[in-house]
Amino acid sequence: MNESWAQAFFPGENPVGHRLSIGSDRLRPDRTYEIVGVTEDAKFDRMREAPPRTVYISYGVKWDRSRRMCFAARTAGDPLALVESVRQAIREIDPNLPLFNVKTQRQQIEEAMGQEKMLAHISSFFGALALLLAAIGIYGTLAYAVTQRTREIGVRMAMGARRTGVAWMVLRESLALAGFGLIAGLPLALALSRLMASSLFGISTYDGATLIATVGILSAIAAISGFVPARRAARIDPMEALRHE
Repeated sequence: MNESWAQAFFPGENPVGHRLSIGSDRLRPDRTYEIVGVTEDAKFDRMREAPPRTVYISYGVKWDRSRRMCFAARTAGDPLALVESVRQAIREIDPNLPLFNVKTQRQQIEEAMGQEKMLAHISSFFGALALLLAAIGIYGTLAYAVTQRTREIGVRMAMGARRTGVAWMVLRESLALAGFGLIAGLPLALALSRLMASSLFGISTYDGATLIATVGILSAIAAISGFVPARRAARIDPMEALRHE
């Protein structure tokens, strides 16, 4: 049996050596089996579901519900090249045993992860779309601000402000907008990450590398979005800016 079954029916004790009766009705009467080991939990169909409570019964033991079996072969090299050899070995045991639905482990994993991959691609698309809209929003806000502050920028430059200083002033505003968004968004993301725990595989809910990468990407997008308005502000002619209304 697996760990989930052992913890549910034998909490705090070793189930090995105990006997277990399995059956449900007169067509499948109770049969008693001795527990010989405990295996780790495993997921068979969907990665989102919790590992089911599972009992493994030897194929050599009579079991009324046995209608088919899965034969797994460990190979070195191309596994599909050995299909005919496996088929011949099974045929030697019993010519009437059919071998069907032959798949490699990679194919089985890809099929099991198909829905998760589709959801990941959809989520990535909408995430990229949201990032693009945010970049356009930052660019539009700063471009409008530069237009509205053209006279102010001209006065600053007439008073001796350097073009690099003007560009950095606009760029700081872009980074400030991204900073406010991160300050508001990160706590919300951490709170909502618990809802996504069942969709994550191989990483923790609070993955530090992912958070750092997110902050870096958003900061880079903000800097890129603010570069054009900052460059435009740095190229303003002070004399024309002073005549601007």
